[in-house]
Amino acid sequence: MIIIFLYVIAAITILIAVVSGFYTGSFLGFLLIMFGGVSTAIIMIALAMIIEYQERIYYLLQYKDKQQRKLLKIDKKECTNCQKKHDFDMNSCPYCGFREPLK
Repeated sequence: MIIIFLYVIAAITILIAVVSGFYTGSFLGFLLIMFGGVSTAIIMIALAMIIEYQERIYYLLQYKDKQQRKLLKIDKKECTNCQKKHDFDMNSCPYCGFREPLK
């Protein structure tokens, strides 16, 4: 969602820079305003791309972790108190609240 927002803001920034540049009445003013608008848009697009790549990496790491857990068969562990299975990452049983002693 924020990625789309950053792309839209970048496009609006360029549009505002073009319109503002025409209203300055001078070529130098037009160039300066366009430079500022395009620079700002490039920064926003770069931020959007960075966030998009980070999201891809995050989901890929989650997928790899899930595959590794399936391969090693460590998806679930059994509570020693109530014998119900729960996620391996949990520190205590979600059913009875029993916490395994640290080894």
